[in-house]
Amino acid sequence: MNPGGRVDEGSRVNASERANAGDRVDGVARPTVTPRARAGVWRRLCAAACFASVLGACGGGDSNAADNTAPTPAPTPTPSPSPAPGGTVTAATSCAIPDFAAQMLNAVNAARAQARSCGGTAYAAAGALTWNDALFAAAAAHTQDMATQHALSHTGSNGSSLADRIDSTGYAWSYLGENIAAGYGGVDAVLQGWLGSTGHCANLMSPNFTEIAVACVQAGGSDPYGKYWTMDLARPR
Repeated sequence: MNPGGRVDEGSRVNASERANAGDRVDGVARPTVTPRARAGVWRRLCAAACFASVLGACGGGDSNAADNTAPTPAPTPTPSPSPAPGGTVTAATSCAIPDFAAQMLNAVNAARAQARSCGGTAYAAAGALTWNDALFAAAAAHTQDMATQHALSHTGSNGSSLADRIDSTGYAWSYLGENIAAGYGGVDAVLQGWLGSTGHCANLMSPNFTEIAVACVQAGGSDPYGKYWTMDLARPR
């Protein structure tokens, strides 16, 4: 991980637990991670993963069920352009990085081709992933949402979880994972940030995943992060 960033470890949840990393990990509440600035650049990383047996869906349980206090309604966000339908990579959903999908896929597969340790856990070299347009549609929409809200979270502004977003595309999955990040300028930088963090590295190296998509959106205004990233990984049923 970049020494100027702060990282919360990736989560693994079963079908009865929520798929929002930083919310609960193995049923234990985690503290909020506060970003820290270094050299004028803010960087954060988050990771989540979930699995289903046959019909299960992550996000079945409400980790905040014990809190009966009525939440304060969130302000209505300013509408932003939606990603192109069908999972098409555009300049707006790739931070205008040339050959974005090919660059990202090649870099990820090169990383998976090498055995490595993720936080002390040894991972063998894993098979190459293929790009999936449905995963990209979900990743692009969530990245746009984070950039619009100026917030890094696995929970969408409408309360959606990772599984909700993937389900909305019609993708039938058996395993899901998600890495998000903000403040990284390019493909190599964000990939090294993820590989340097235990949970994100574990997602990247997991043999459970066979398909992937990554999106990048440049936030407007004086956003402290600038670029927001979402990597969605999955195995279909």
